[in-house]
Amino acid sequence: MRVRTVMREYAALLGRSLRRLRTRYNVPPDPSETWIRADAVRIFWFIQTYRDLPKLRQTLSRLRTLYPETPVLVVSDGDPNPQIKQACDLHSVEFRLRPRLYGVEHGGALVQQFLEAFLSTGADILIKIDPDTDVRRRLSLMPMPADASIYGTVQSAGSKRGPSIQGGCIIVPRRAAILVAGSALLMSERLKPPALEWAVDEATRARATAGLTSSDQTLGWACRELGLQCKDHPEVCSRYRPSLMDTITASRVAVFHPRFQVRHLVDPAFYFSGLRAVVAEALRNRNVAAPTD
Repeated sequence: MRVRTVMREYAALLGRSLRRLRTRYNVPPDPSETWIRADAVRIFWFIQTYRDLPKLRQTLSRLRTLYPETPVLVVSDGDPNPQIKQACDLHSVEFRLRPRLYGVEHGGALVQQFLEAFLSTGADILIKIDPDTDVRRRLSLMPMPADASIYGTVQSAGSKRGPSIQGGCIIVPRRAAILVAGSALLMSERLKPPALEWAVDEATRARATAGLTSSDQTLGWACRELGLQCKDHPEVCSRYRPSLMDTITASRVAVFHPRFQVRHLVDPAFYFSGLRAVVAEALRNRNVAAPTD
């Protein structure tokens, strides 16, 4: 019976995914939300890099094709490779090298720093992407700069982690950045060992044990502490792992993560990651709905 339920939910998810092929991504899904034209705001792009120069080069080339004049900051998180600066110079992108902050002992410091870098400019909207993020076209919609929510692809809603925005593309209006950075929560000891309040399930605890912090989880934690919402952006599809379903059905989005690579085709998880997510959700829902004695 459980298998039948799971397969029904998987079929429903597949149907919803296929319907995304007909979605007009320049129209917000919820008309009650306030969106404005993306060309009406000043955007600041931020990319953090570490030992992924080929991916960075590809992203910078595409970003400069679509946004030739928009400010872009690339920060090398402890990678001294001089070719990173050369790639940035080639594309007229600002470059900074800093000591590595991705260690778990630094908590949310790396997020605090990119928020402060954004706030030091006159830009209205921060868009943080990764070197393997695929910027496919110019964005059509943006939240208002005075919006106190953050946007992208919401992940882990309903799980023990609470909602956050997947780190492949995080869109932060100026008001939200002021609130988060000004709170100093990202510099709190609560995000560092031994507290690690952002690491609340097996996956995040494993990450912390491996010695790494998480930009999306620490930012999500700070937003929850402040009562700020995480919301989906209709032109963004960002996942932690690549999947065939997303690759096919999110073909019209403006920003997609991770960028498709041929090597994904030989990874069995590429074909079944969508199914795994549905199975986990179905079992979670069944446990919640089960009557108690």
